[in-house]
Order: sequence, then C-alpha cells, then structure tokens
Amino acid sequence: MADPLSRREVAMAAVFARLQTLAEDFPTIERFGNWAVPDSALPALEMEDGEEEVVGRLSNRVDKVETMIRLTVTARAASDAEIGQTINAAIAKVQAVMGAEPTFGGVLQDCLYESSMGPFLPDDPGAPPTASVVLIYRLRRIQSGRDPRAVV
Repeated sequence: MADPLSRREVAMAAVFARLQTLAEDFPTIERFGNWAVPDSALPALEMEDGEEEVVGRLSNRVDKVETMIRLTVTARAASDAEIGQTINAAIAKVQAVMGAEPTFGGVLQDCLYESSMGPFLPDDPGAPPTASVVLIYRLRRIQSGRDPRAVV
C-alpha cells in the first residue's frame, strides 16, 4: 500500500526531525527558512532539499535514488578572533547528529557527507562577526520506479 507521502518527503521529514534534536544548541532550525534571522536566534540551521537523481535500477520496478540536501549553519562570535572556532564547533554538532545513525531508522540506505561551501562572512563593518557554512549531504534510498509513494 502506498504511503500518502512520497519516499522523498518521508526521508526529508526524518532528517529534519533528527536536526530538531539540536534545538538546545540552535535556537532557529528551519526547513526552507527565511534568513532574516534576528541576532537573538543565532546560531541557526536551515535545511534545504536539493536535486535528486536515480543512480541505479535494481529492477524494472525498483530504483536507487540519491537526494542532495544543503544544511546552512550560521553562527555569531563575540570577536573576529573567535568566529572560526565558533562556526567549526557548530558544524561539528551538526555533523555528529547527521552521522549518528545513517539510515535514519531504516528510511534511508545511507547518509553521506558530500562537501561544504564557505565560510561566508558578511561584509558589514561594525557588525558582530558572523559566518555561514553550507554542508552538503547525499541521501540514498530505494523506491518504486513506478510509484514514489510505495514502500519497497
């Protein structure tokens, strides 16, 4: 019987639920968020669903699919000298949670860290030092080649 949600959405919801466990460290955790985040809401974490592709056909009815996700980590430090350590500590927390159990309770086959982009530093003289880094993950799952909602 088909799930009312696509296997893609089930996977995205599982990842987002796992990221919610970081709420104590990240006051703002959003999916497709609005990045007008107030200073009081930093550090912040945004999850963005990305491209998807079939990377293998296991049969004429079952596909191996990979979906990219981007996790943008934004942090603020007390001084310029501390921003590197601050953003790296925030990144380490996200990476630990993402790697803790790579099948996300059996929803995925695997969750692989792909790469990062940044750090991005705003050009805002006089503002507290802030940095953002984008972490890119590749989520692997199996799904029906005919009905993306069907559990295989």
